[in-house]
Amino acid sequence: MSSANPRTLAGPIVQLFRDVMKLHRERLPPPMRDLGDSYARAEFRSHLRGKTTMEQWKQFVREWQVYLATLRGDEQAAASADANVARVFELLSDDQRKRMDQLQQELNSRTGGGGGDSDGGDAGRGPHQ
Repeated sequence: MSSANPRTLAGPIVQLFRDVMKLHRERLPPPMRDLGDSYARAEFRSHLRGKTTMEQWKQFVREWQVYLATLRGDEQAAASADANVARVFELLSDDQRKRMDQLQQELNSRTGGGGGDSDGGDAGRGPHQ
């Protein structure tokens, strides 16, 4: 029988979630904060409740830590994140790319920003930032 308490094991993940939510409050305007908060809640909830392997946890934590560094303004982390996003985007299926375009359009509509594809096409082009 393992002596590790599940709450103790989840502690670093919960702290990561708290850090994300805190930086959202400090750094994001209200429409982006609402979208970011709901996305973060859904992602953390699905990973905590799902059957996540150790490798998936490592990748999950690594990506959220890069996101935090980007929000904090760490330019080197931001450059690394951009390279990772481009690499990951290349691995997505056509359906996943279409979903990313839909999310981009939703974000643009909530923030009043432009720059996204108005027709949702060109799925192979990569993230619009």
